[in-house]
Amino acid sequence: MLGEIILRAGREKSVQKWHPWIFSGAIASSDAKSGDMVDILDHKKNWLARGYYHQETNIACRILTFQNEEPIDAAFFLKQFQTALLRRKPFLVQTNGYRLVFGEADMLPGLVIDIFDRSAVIQISTLGMDRLREIIVETLPKVLNLECIYEKSDSESREIEGISPQIGLLWGKLPEQVIIQDHGAKFFVDIDHGQKTGFFLDQRENRLSAAEYVKDKSVLNTFSYTGAFAIHAALAGAKRVVSVDSSTDAINLGKKNATLNNVENICQWDVEDVFEYLKKTDEEFDVIILDPPGFVKSKRDLTAGTNAYRVLHQLALKRLTENGLLITSSCSTWVDRLLFHKIAFWACEKEGYQLRLIEERGHTWDHPISVFFPEGQYLKFAVYQG
Repeated sequence: MLGEIILRAGREKSVQKWHPWIFSGAIASSDAKSGDMVDILDHKKNWLARGYYHQETNIACRILTFQNEEPIDAAFFLKQFQTALLRRKPFLVQTNGYRLVFGEADMLPGLVIDIFDRSAVIQISTLGMDRLREIIVETLPKVLNLECIYEKSDSESREIEGISPQIGLLWGKLPEQVIIQDHGAKFFVDIDHGQKTGFFLDQRENRLSAAEYVKDKSVLNTFSYTGAFAIHAALAGAKRVVSVDSSTDAINLGKKNATLNNVENICQWDVEDVFEYLKKTDEEFDVIILDPPGFVKSKRDLTAGTNAYRVLHQLALKRLTENGLLITSSCSTWVDRLLFHKIAFWACEKEGYQLRLIEERGHTWDHPISVFFPEGQYLKFAVYQG
């Protein structure tokens, strides 16, 4: 039995424009409990959409369908997965690592599915989607020829939703090693112990873009994780690539990736805090890549996180050669495009370094942004030339 939520007068407009979220302040009444599937009605009780509900969060309802009477069952998920795959198939020529489902952009809010060869890694971030796990696991192998489905649902949002982290094998058998192909490069993916789903797919096209600037140049790759930027740079003809990350496990896997791609003689690896490395080193680099974690995870982090980004850019400029290239990115949703570029401006102002923006990018094809949900945009990427 579906519950119902009735919206306040005038609050149906965003739903009619296909926005997938309903905030708690828009709801006049509800007979549902957290995690329940609900029909969404306007104040005159006209049907608008169907989704799942949470009575204790600011985003009270996340919409799954705008089609009247469409059941949220195995057939629904089969259709959504097939549609998502069909949209991505034209781009799967040079990679077998990709994001199959990107939450709201694929009308499956609260769900992310990354595919690494024949292994699927799912992330569930909401209570409503958590209750649909069994259907997800049942349906996914009908769309893809998989060896395993592994869950890595450990985001902070689960705590807000009142659910505990879930990590482990859900279906099949996890291969002893997972290797993906990516535009001429190969990478080991540590699904079990790696960060997030095991590999950062959102920077795929940006790594290729960065590689166009590095031939015969020295490159510093900061927050390198397992070295994807470094490997592509080395394969593109960089004369030397230094990768710095605070994680020993990530650096060790980066070394394995360098050997896998026969560029171990070009790549150097350092386990160290990036800020400390930039303060201590006296070496200058022709290209510096900044790919930091999200310093601004919520509005309350905005001041401190923005300052951390600014300091990072200042330290990088001190180690950049004259006319060098600063390649920088931010994955913080709260850092919008304007603030992202202001951070570079503030750093240049402090250091007296002239930079020119020569390329700007964002999401890649498997992290699409719905025109009805601009909030899905989070990744900023820029190439500055000195």
